[in-house]
Amino acid sequence: DGDALQVEEAATLLFAEIRRRAEATGVAARQAVITVPANSKGRARHRTKICAGMGGFEVLGLINEPTAAAMAYAQRNSDGRNYVVFDWGGGTLDVTVLQATEGVFIERASSGLPRSGGLDFDARLNKAVTESLAQEFEWTAPQRSAFRLEIELAKIRLSQAEVATLRLPDGSPYRLTRDRFEEIVMPLIEESRVPLERCFRDLGVGPGSVDALVLVGGTCKIPAVRSFVRSLVGVDPDPDIDPMTAIGEGAAIAASILAGDNQD
Repeated sequence: DGDALQVEEAATLLFAEIRRRAEATGVAARQAVITVPANSKGRARHRTKICAGMGGFEVLGLINEPTAAAMAYAQRNSDGRNYVVFDWGGGTLDVTVLQATEGVFIERASSGLPRSGGLDFDARLNKAVTESLAQEFEWTAPQRSAFRLEIELAKIRLSQAEVATLRLPDGSPYRLTRDRFEEIVMPLIEESRVPLERCFRDLGVGPGSVDALVLVGGTCKIPAVRSFVRSLVGVDPDPDIDPMTAIGEGAAIAASILAGDNQD
């Protein structure tokens, strides 16, 4: 209805909706483990916990998202000791190097880019496509909104296919290849080396010095991103870890441990 909400109000509503949807499936959702970004500080973490409580959850614990992703990896692979968690979502990039010691995950180095992610890929692709059109359109606000969705869906499809077709405001198709998409977004991909190399520099190590690479976030599903990060880390990403669910899996493992259901 156009009303503005405080961040805390929006977060509380989100937690309440999560609980409502869980209980609609027959799950008694009263307790939760909440994940937070690696660079989340004391006040932000406290506000997150308060909002979850007002949304109807008893918070068993707050854990950093890289730690959660590492737990999801360790559940499948117990041999690894040093991990790089490369977390690139819609708006931020966080790189964390962790060490696993007797079931405890220690964050040894962390760095990131606060404004880098899928939204930036979408914006750059949108600009490139519109500038390539021979015909100029008088776009309405709904048309611009619909086209932004077309851009995002094309980006997602190009993670699996070599070609994607967008629908322009006049109804005509626009053919976009993966090669062209990668050419457009490569400057953004190149920037992702900065926090990763900073972490390695802080630890005095280089490519091939870790046991595992865990990719997290929707942007990491882009083949060019996966290939670029693999070349920098010197390790193949684990194919069994889904970037979209790794953090949630780790949170579930932590919840199981804290609730006493998992003694491992």
